[in-house]
Amino acid sequence: MTSRRIGLVMAIGAVFFALAAAPYLLQKPSIVAAQSLPVIATIGDFELTAQNGEAFSSAELAGKVWIADFIFTRCPAACPEMTSTLADVFKEFESHPDIHMVSISVDPDHDTPAVLEAFAAKYDADPDRWHFLTGPTEFVQQLSVNDFKIAAAETPASHSLRFILVDRQGDIRGYYHSNDPEDVNQLRIDLAKLLPLGA
Repeated sequence: MTSRRIGLVMAIGAVFFALAAAPYLLQKPSIVAAQSLPVIATIGDFELTAQNGEAFSSAELAGKVWIADFIFTRCPAACPEMTSTLADVFKEFESHPDIHMVSISVDPDHDTPAVLEAFAAKYDADPDRWHFLTGPTEFVQQLSVNDFKIAAAETPASHSLRFILVDRQGDIRGYYHSNDPEDVNQLRIDLAKLLPLGA
């Protein structure tokens, strides 16, 4: 085969490759980046009670990107640190209206909506975008195991210290240790991947 024919074959091949790849390459960079994150599990429907005393349904998070964690307000150290870290992350991304935070209490006997509301106020949590939730202990345990895929807290102090990143479809895209700066930084990176370009 002559060099001219080889060149022609290569050119035709390049055209076909470009046509096949076009739908992918034309996507926004943030969408392409998001595809690199694994889908670990899907959060099912749930309903708990928010810090304002009203019912809060997972349907309110549809189309949102959110970070979840499990806390309790009587926690002496870990939970305040987790909440402070999450507050810092939220402040960095608060210009994106689709970002929400969800903190679920593992101590519902103590963490009434009023208690959660007072706790949230310490961190200047936006009640419209940071939801502190409480509900029956058994339901919260089932939710953590069946949906969030983390161990149930047999006692409040044994709860998970991880942040959970959830996308707009309700799919878990990552877990991050709240007390590991490198993990928290990775959370920021992955969170950005799920956001629309320029939003």
